[in-house]
Amino acid sequence: MPGGRRKWGASASNWRLHWVEKEGGVFKVEQEGDGLTDAAMEEWGAWMDSQIERRFGSDENTPELTASTLNFSRNELGDDGVRSVVEYLRQRKIAVQMVKFFKNNIGDVGAWAIGQLLAVAREPVHEVHLSHNRITEQGACSIFEAIARCKRYPYHMDRSGRRDTNGLTPVWLRMEYNCIQWAAIEQRLESQQVRWCAAESRDGWGPKDSSPMVCMHSSYKNQKVEEPADPTAAPPAQAPNRSSAGAAASSGGGGAGTGDTGGGGGAVSSASPLMAAHEDPSLDEAGLEQVPMYVFLDASAGRRFAA
Repeated sequence: MPGGRRKWGASASNWRLHWVEKEGGVFKVEQEGDGLTDAAMEEWGAWMDSQIERRFGSDENTPELTASTLNFSRNELGDDGVRSVVEYLRQRKIAVQMVKFFKNNIGDVGAWAIGQLLAVAREPVHEVHLSHNRITEQGACSIFEAIARCKRYPYHMDRSGRRDTNGLTPVWLRMEYNCIQWAAIEQRLESQQVRWCAAESRDGWGPKDSSPMVCMHSSYKNQKVEEPADPTAAPPAQAPNRSSAGAAASSGGGGAGTGDTGGGGGAVSSASPLMAAHEDPSLDEAGLEQVPMYVFLDASAGRRFAA
């Protein structure tokens, strides 16, 4: 359409794959801003198979495959497109280090699929970029639930990058500018604990001697929806034993910036008990499974929430 956004054509020549190593199985996929739709992604797996076969021949000669970067940002992908990609990666047992789906039309089902990728990929995922989509608090909870259950994070970092004293580092997660009403899930609490923080940069997490499981960008509270205060809501319950719960964390570097660089980091603190809120249903593949609830604390401190 003249003047409109370019739509994806069906030609296989539009797909791009770059092998990082001369003979190895590490590759990059850069399809940012290509006008991809969910229908186009149905073809991607078959095209990938053809490229893998062309490079290695039979399955017996194919090494373990790793996508150092998988970038489908700035497209027109929804939940079905994300699920097509994740299902292909799972079937092929392809590890992914960095996955980018920012600026698409991804909702809670797509977020659920990303959570499954985090949990079952051959190796832990290092970075997940999901900003500027339409994920709600249900989708956010499903991602954290997957991280909590799989017990793979923080993960061992073999490459350059910040690590704690045990060689561990958190997964970097960006979810700003979605439709997540964080206030609606601040009061939710379950039994399985996860430690997380917010920081301005990938390596800005804290404390330095003990990595959290997740580090979110400090702008995570910047969303497309307003979070109106509920005048009828009761104040949070106080901790029954403040000495055992631990003192509140002091203000750290979890500001409201939106950049990808910076050195600020959040310090981990103990979470005070909060009032339980009503449970909202989550979406699994059949749209039936319920998501456990979590507690999110202030962005200036590290977080401990229950999965």
